[in-house]
Amino acid sequence: TFEHNKKIDKYFPDFVIGNLIIEIDGVQWHDKEKDKIRDEVISSYGYTVVRIISTENIEQRLKDILGVG
Repeated sequence: TFEHNKKIDKYFPDFVIGNLIIEIDGVQWHDKEKDKIRDEVISSYGYTVVRIISTENIEQRLKDILGVG
């Protein structure tokens, strides 16, 4: 299943696909230390967190992550 901003603990990850969390990080808006804590909490619920930086080719990274195209 695909969900957008599903609540996990006190967080709302960008995208949830099964047990995979995909976060799209804007260069200016993210704090690496806070993201690390957030990822640890979300991972404790059995999810795998993958982060994509907004300056990357998002479409290609998603294809790579999901093993399509």
